[in-house]
Amino acid sequence: MALTKAQMEKLDQVFHSFDLDGNDSISVSELEAVTHALGLALTKQEVHDMLSEADADKSGEVDYAEFVKVMEHHLPKVGQDGRLGAFGHLITRKAKSGPPLAWHGEKCGDRVTVSEDRKVVSRDAPEGWGVQLFDAWLSAATSTYNTADVLLEVEQLTDGNVFIGIAGRNFFPSPWDHPLKDSKHCAVVSLADGAVWRKTVKTDLLLGAVSEGDRIHVFLDMLRQSMTIDLLAPDNSLDRSVTVDELPSECTLAVCLGPGAQRVRIVGSSTEVATHEFSGKTNKDLWDEDNVQRLAFEKKESIASIEAVAQSLEEQTEPSGYTSSGARPFTQRAPPCCEAAYLMRRPFAGADGCGWTGLQGARRAAVRTTRRACSSSQAPESRPSGAGH
Repeated sequence: MALTKAQMEKLDQVFHSFDLDGNDSISVSELEAVTHALGLALTKQEVHDMLSEADADKSGEVDYAEFVKVMEHHLPKVGQDGRLGAFGHLITRKAKSGPPLAWHGEKCGDRVTVSEDRKVVSRDAPEGWGVQLFDAWLSAATSTYNTADVLLEVEQLTDGNVFIGIAGRNFFPSPWDHPLKDSKHCAVVSLADGAVWRKTVKTDLLLGAVSEGDRIHVFLDMLRQSMTIDLLAPDNSLDRSVTVDELPSECTLAVCLGPGAQRVRIVGSSTEVATHEFSGKTNKDLWDEDNVQRLAFEKKESIASIEAVAQSLEEQTEPSGYTSSGARPFTQRAPPCCEAAYLMRRPFAGADGCGWTGLQGARRAAVRTTRRACSSSQAPESRPSGAGH
């Protein structure tokens, strides 16, 4: 498929954002740097395999002609069956990603320090707790970014006194000076023992203890209102993972630093406006009795046409803002299970012409022992089975 002038101009911008040394080709190290900057956790071998997908002449690098050829080949496939090769998906992810996430710069927790570039949050105090939130709210109910990948590194850790997870919108006005595990607006994992807390209740989920120097990948999916936290091995391969469901309808990532010297750095992040069929509900959000979801006018649209997807790189319009209250239509891609299967390490059943091997899904299935939090393990106020969010 021949790309339009606008699409070529956009691809040119994306190519040069990958080509960090300006030699008109993309190397494995440059591709790895981009994946980390986007908050994606891939090993060197996985990055190498991704690059090999586009490296037609087997030179070990991808030049501009190969780069464009990949996109000409893959864009029609997106419109036909929702599938995209790993390299092709990374290109579109880079092109369409929202602004990188950062720590909130206007409000800080008790004795919490945020670096000038807002990538590092730290606290060094003998007692007490300090909370710090990210600077953007994600939600499926408004025209905001609704999925996020964040790669964090625990640079300093004393006695495991750190919690990482999400905080609901109604947490923001409260004091940022107590453990997040004690807040009914939060779902967090303790780095001391890997226990997962949800609305002040300790669930049966267990990530395992986190050590100083470890990296953590967080995938937040507000369409499904779920958060997956991956503990990574030194080579960025998946070590352990947990998924927490039934999150509040609008939330952001958060960290809570306790007694001792603690420091957490954002290695990279990216946000997307993912699309699939949305159920649309108007019932109360059981996280907060006074919070009624504004979903009455959400639309269900048919699968996007080939022409619409082919123009995806041409569209430059970003969502209206992180905190907009306007509704936006949701469309369904077919099949939804293919959405970023390689990069997100989600289980995927391979198929001919798919463009990726399903390696990530196979490895995750072998390693992961995720158990979903069920209503029977929650406090009495939790949602009964089958109830709406």
